[in-house]
Amino acid sequence: MTTADYLAWDGWPPERLYRVVLTIGSIKHMVAVAVDSTGQRWVVGDVNKPLYKIEDMGSVYGNKQRILYMNRVDESIVWRKP
Repeated sequence: MTTADYLAWDGWPPERLYRVVLTIGSIKHMVAVAVDSTGQRWVVGDVNKPLYKIEDMGSVYGNKQRILYMNRVDESIVWRKP
């Protein structure tokens, strides 16, 4: 959450930043996702690994992750199902 806010404060378009809540087994975790100008979604600020494509999340977490909720930074905290 902090990473997404910092990127927005630094000038990254907030409509291209997301807060994502996921589970890894029984553990809840939150990451930020930034969408670049080509539409590629990048997981940023994950304490478990440096910058990576969201499609690679399964290899980071051994396919034990499940995205629960996400919201755009410019929408305040309004959680939605992915």
